Amino acid sequence: MDSGALGYDGGSSSYYKAGGSSYDDGSWAITRFLRNEVFDSQKLVGNLNVLYGAGVFAGAVYFVEKYGELLIQ
Repeated sequence: MDSGALGYDGGSSSYYKAGGSSYDDGSWAITRFLRNEVFDSQKLVGNLNVLYGAGVFAGAVYFVEKYGELLIQ
């Protein structure tokens, strides 16, 4: 099996992204995702908009489940 297909750089213990840069921090993939995509200051406004939309949707579903019969005459 070709070790390059697995993301191994051929001798050192670091792995690389599709772009070729290596991960030197040794963190887990989920922590890198949370740090780079969720808690990044440049993406925070968009993430808060998604959270707000999900909250409004969940509130609407709860309202219809609880008081849906009052809406029908």
